[in-house]
Amino acid sequence: MVQALGGLNRAFARLAASLGTDIQDSLWSGSLDSEAGRQLKWVYPASADDSEFLKRATLASTLIIEALKPKLRRKLLQSLDETLHQNNEGPAWAARLPATSGASNACCNTDGELKARYRANSDPRKADRG
Repeated sequence: MVQALGGLNRAFARLAASLGTDIQDSLWSGSLDSEAGRQLKWVYPASADDSEFLKRATLASTLIIEALKPKLRRKLLQSLDETLHQNNEGPAWAARLPATSGASNACCNTDGELKARYRANSDPRKADRG
């Protein structure tokens, strides 16, 4: 799980770079030495009941969530649109991207392409064209 979170950090850094945002810190900076991490290392018998499963699931989510840096997520989202956090009435920014067909168009391939597509489709003059 910790290795996968390291992969999350790398993917986040690549996304930030592709959007032209300078983010040097890791999105997730947790450790197995945290309280939740240490408890996850404990060995539980196979005969443990469901409450033990729920406890371990809660510890895993705590290990992940407590070490995420919300300021970095906000910085990345603001690189798309500085007012993104203020828009509670309209559709999410992703809904304004044009529909794509085929797997080759499912992702933006060049630096800044996602940002450019978002801005192009956020033009208020196009909003009423239905």
